[in-house]
Amino acid sequence: MDVLLRAVGLLAPQFPRLRLVQIGSEANAHSTELMKRLAREVMADDRVVWAGLRNDVADLVSATDIYCQPSRGEGLGLGVMEAMASGLPVVASRVGGLCESVVDGQTGLLVPPESPEALAAALAGLLRDGTKRRQMGEAGRLHVQQNFVLEENTRRLVDMYERMWRQVRQ
Repeated sequence: MDVLLRAVGLLAPQFPRLRLVQIGSEANAHSTELMKRLAREVMADDRVVWAGLRNDVADLVSATDIYCQPSRGEGLGLGVMEAMASGLPVVASRVGGLCESVVDGQTGLLVPPESPEALAAALAGLLRDGTKRRQMGEAGRLHVQQNFVLEENTRRLVDMYERMWRQVRQ
């Protein structure tokens, strides 16, 4: 979150209507206060909506233009998958499973971790280009449908086992 806040601070002068909706909460109230203090320090505090824990996350996400996840480490990245399934382009750190989830340049953009400057540049490019946002969002939606749907993956796994079984029996 600190990297994203610094990136928003860098973007604020260029994009006066930019808003960051932060959904969820830090592990404790002290961490949340530290993030709010950082937002004030980097001149991004008037750009951040601290939504907290919510039951309507899908509605909030669908009302946004870009999903951003600047992680320091990540498994598959369920939030990224949900955002892509909703048709949003993703900007995420090039770490862990995010590299498998996001097809860089097609479904979103991967940036080096710990780089507010790279994150800001990627976000700025998408903020300036609505066509590219829509194309990446649609590509992400199709990517999730084709590669990460449980029923389809289960069918593929069963088909693979059946082929292997047939080969063993021959």
